[in-house]
Amino acid sequence: DLNEHQRYAVQGEFEANPRGMLRTRATVAHLERRTVTYCRLGESHMKPTDLWGVFPPGLNLPEPCDHGPGVCCREVAKAALAGEGK
Repeated sequence: DLNEHQRYAVQGEFEANPRGMLRTRATVAHLERRTVTYCRLGESHMKPTDLWGVFPPGLNLPEPCDHGPGVCCREVAKAALAGEGK
């Protein structure tokens, strides 16, 4: 089952899996894959996750965070704002 942060579409069927080995398996080679990170979905931590399946046309997902493993874009923004006040 997908949690509410992983289910974006009103229509469409997909499964979530932490980014990793599943993307190397032939069993999912025919499925569309999109990668998201939890921090770009409103969570306080960065967790790269692959979404696999059939996505409805026009579904726009946020670009994955690219600040590196375990570094949340929200934390980078907070640190930058804190530095501005000095």
